Amino acid sequence: MVHKQDVDPNFFHTLRIPLLRGRVFGEQDNARSSRVAIVNEALARRLWTVGSAVGRTALIDGQPFQIVGVSADIQPPSPIHAPEPHLYLSYWQSNATREGDIRMAVRVAREPVLVLPAIRRMIQSLDPNVPIGEAMSMSEQVDLEYMPVLLARTITSYCGLLALCMSAMGLYSVLAFAVRTRTREIGIRMALGALPQDVLRGVVGQGTKLTLAGVVIGAGAALALTRLIASLLFGVKTTDPATYVSVALLLFLVGCAACYLPARKATRVDPVQALRTE
Repeated sequence: MVHKQDVDPNFFHTLRIPLLRGRVFGEQDNARSSRVAIVNEALARRLWTVGSAVGRTALIDGQPFQIVGVSADIQPPSPIHAPEPHLYLSYWQSNATREGDIRMAVRVAREPVLVLPAIRRMIQSLDPNVPIGEAMSMSEQVDLEYMPVLLARTITSYCGLLALCMSAMGLYSVLAFAVRTRTREIGIRMALGALPQDVLRGVVGQGTKLTLAGVVIGAGAALALTRLIASLLFGVKTTDPATYVSVALLLFLVGCAACYLPARKATRVDPVQALRTE
């Protein structure tokens, strides 16, 4: 399926869609001139695998159209969803004016909600008989289009935050239990001359090993399960190095913070009291 749109010469500039090759529509592309069209990169690769699409001829509804430009794909890259092919025709060469359903894209410098009443008044002043339908900002349209993805992102983010807190609590509990079971050992070490910073270093080192093991295992599991979330990713690869490094670093720092409190408690062990409790 190919998405077809009838656009005017200012369409690509207004929506900031880059033109990769060729030219955009001009005032010369009217009903009296030869028919022209612009295709996006996805459609150009599908129709012409070799060479440039600019200058080629395509049959659209049985009529020849010359390809004058190739635009960039407007959808964010995704590992699963390939960019959809788009075909753009010159508004003044099509029958769009007779169809009645005309949509305008207006770029404003302020909030769209504040400018919308002025745009409505301007249209009504030009022709009061023109019906004005629903008006919506581009950000709202994108949110509606990707609503399932945004909802899944929110749920996944909260689940990840919950898992991070539970991991920190679990690591803290394990180290606190280890410190409690080693109270006599720590007391003997301190009685023999071990400094508090030595005890602190030992407990933190033990927690760091557990944290590193968990981060390595978690990163491997994440790489193995990337296909399950690939359909929810847009604009990022499933094996994006920056994402993995930043998340692993965050987990490591949280793990180290969870190690600190049991380590601090271990440095306050009274050797005499520790020996008496056994």
